Amino acid sequence: MKKSIVALAVLAAGLAQADGTTLYGSVRMAYTYDSKGSIKANINENKNKSTSKFGDNGSRFGIKGSDDLGNGLSAFYKYENRIGKGHAETNKLYAGLEGGFGKVSIGKQNWPRDELSNYSDPTNQFETDYGRAAETSSDNSFAYVSPDMGGLSFAAAVVANGKIDGTGLDVNRHIDAYDLLAQYSANGFYAGVGYQQLNPKKGYAVSMNKAKNVGLGVGYGNDMFEVGLLAEKEMNKGPVDPLFARLGGAYNFSEMDKVYGSVSYHDPDTKALKKVKGATVGYQHNFSKQTRVWAEYGYKSKEVKGGKTSNKVGLGLRTDF
Repeated sequence: MKKSIVALAVLAAGLAQADGTTLYGSVRMAYTYDSKGSIKANINENKNKSTSKFGDNGSRFGIKGSDDLGNGLSAFYKYENRIGKGHAETNKLYAGLEGGFGKVSIGKQNWPRDELSNYSDPTNQFETDYGRAAETSSDNSFAYVSPDMGGLSFAAAVVANGKIDGTGLDVNRHIDAYDLLAQYSANGFYAGVGYQQLNPKKGYAVSMNKAKNVGLGVGYGNDMFEVGLLAEKEMNKGPVDPLFARLGGAYNFSEMDKVYGSVSYHDPDTKALKKVKGATVGYQHNFSKQTRVWAEYGYKSKEVKGGKTSNKVGLGLRTDF
């Protein structure tokens, strides 16, 4: 275990003693069998080899809290780390204010677009997300969420990294990208529509295309089942406008057990690549509110002509604190 993780854990435990601060975490471990997990060793091999792996499946820990400032105003914060690679890696780090006006926050955080996928992805291990191009989180961002108005709310986020090098979202000295969302949620029903756009500096050779992405998410859930649909369309000035769609759902056949699944479709909008279909089915058993185990099967069709399909089998354990 790296010293950085130990030091961070000690620091987090100390901070968690502060009034209004909560230490939390989630340890997630899994086994994965991948039918094409290994790259060809030499040109004489005609296919990738299968692999098996035991390891991390998104473990994290952090601190979060709030401070009542009076007159209906409060401050909130979160610092979350991913720890599965043997060292701490910041996953979220933000602070903000909340009041009658809604919420504002600055830092590394989820974008409003992340809300659209809540019902369509019930998986634990093999998310059916191949071909999804929408951004769902970023550092150096400012976000606003409006108050709930009878189930209706709005959200917006902008990214400003302060540099321009053509990598990731670093395409403008000021506003690199922005994300907008309108959503309605009430009585188990959800519907939302989002729009996001890259904002490259005019004439910048590396990122001249103002990539746009429009998304729609709908879903319904109750104590017995949930189902959701996500559809996203890129609207670029270039020759291709890819489409991504996903349908997912889950059924609780007891208080501790459920089955779930999702299917996805990606149209790259070019003859050079194949339309890719994905699917995941799984079973989950809850030992308690904090601990669960699961078994999953994941499938992905060929990405290119002459390529190979992908088949994965996973077994996992997750416990939260």
